[in-house]
Amino acid sequence: MIPKVFADYVTGPVSQTVRTCPAAPVAPPRFILTAQEAQEDFEVLRYILDTSYSGREYWQQNGVDFAAAYGEISAYIEAQGDQVPVAELGYMFHDALRGIHDGHLALSGALIGCLCFDRSYSAYFSDVLVQEGPDGFTVAASRQPDVRVGQRLTGQGLEAYLFPTLSAPGTKQYLVGMRSWEEESALSLELDGQPVVLALHPCRVHADRPDFGLGSLEELEGYPVLHSSRFWTADGDFLPREQEWLEQIGASLRERPAVIWDLLSNEGGNSHYPQAFVRGLNGDASWPLDCGVLSSPAIRREPVGQGERSWTFYPAQERDLSRALYRGRLYVLVSDKVGSSGEAAVSMAKNVPGCVLVGQNTGGRGVFGETRPYELPHSRMVMVVPQKLFLGGAREGEGYAPDFWLDTVDVLGEIVRWLQSPAEYSAVR
Repeated sequence: MIPKVFADYVTGPVSQTVRTCPAAPVAPPRFILTAQEAQEDFEVLRYILDTSYSGREYWQQNGVDFAAAYGEISAYIEAQGDQVPVAELGYMFHDALRGIHDGHLALSGALIGCLCFDRSYSAYFSDVLVQEGPDGFTVAASRQPDVRVGQRLTGQGLEAYLFPTLSAPGTKQYLVGMRSWEEESALSLELDGQPVVLALHPCRVHADRPDFGLGSLEELEGYPVLHSSRFWTADGDFLPREQEWLEQIGASLRERPAVIWDLLSNEGGNSHYPQAFVRGLNGDASWPLDCGVLSSPAIRREPVGQGERSWTFYPAQERDLSRALYRGRLYVLVSDKVGSSGEAAVSMAKNVPGCVLVGQNTGGRGVFGETRPYELPHSRMVMVVPQKLFLGGAREGEGYAPDFWLDTVDVLGEIVRWLQSPAEYSAVR
């Protein structure tokens, strides 16, 4: 029986219920295919998506018309006659499936590079900071010349444009901006009843950091900081001793009143690594996501028609904060580069009652996972397709929103300044 949580997103038999782009092909590229070769590549692509993509029914339920997309591709191939350019075919595959937002799905090739399917619900901020008071929201600081300190935000629906940021005790300050699926450069609001246009820029949180590997522990101004740049090892193997080491680090920090976990550039890997750290720190490191694992002949590398398509389900682990052993504050630094198992780390960190997310929204690349590459026979393009489906976490492309948003290239420095001197802290200097 298909569990209720998956009922809208999967079809087919259930076997049981329990709980990045590759390098471009090294073979010489084909520049032109015959119509028959292009059609055969398309048939393989369609077969893979229909039988071996864990998001097939998910996106069908969320408005993606696969039949229409397949029709677009067929019409394109037919219109080319007997000369089908490989690069154009790759772009056509990608464009026809444009309704899919999946950070794990990708198409790569020597002539097209890597075409990803992710989209981001990104944050854009002004250089205006407001403070909440009895009369509403008043400008506390501004770098925009026509916006003055003391002016009051007026109008309706202001909450959608206010993002809580680190503030001095007894005050509540907010960055002013918006989130959008498209690039934004301006925001129209009212100040003292008069219209004003605020200039916007992409959130300045900077995630290009040194590679600290699975974990690098340092003391910074009296606060322990664990930098975790990735949750995979250089040789690609899962290393139980590294898992044990991370758990020991967590346990060694259990008595510290505050711990900083730097995930700013962590795009994922193996979720067992972050789970080990949180388990060591907190005892409980539950991951409350329902997981479905798809199996098919293509996934199993069997000939077409051998066996059937089926799902295995793993129910979510229950989160119970009463099991938490860590009573301090866990400050988790995040950016929109954080995805996949990096977002699993965020979810696991929430088992700590004092977990505080600081920085920017995560990337929203956690609904799908565990990719497999499939090479198309004639063009040699490679389709990277996830086989797992995770439900109950952050929405794809949206990610986890932080408790405190920052608009700075130095997130770590900012949180340390705030921890050291909260009464003197200002988000704008």
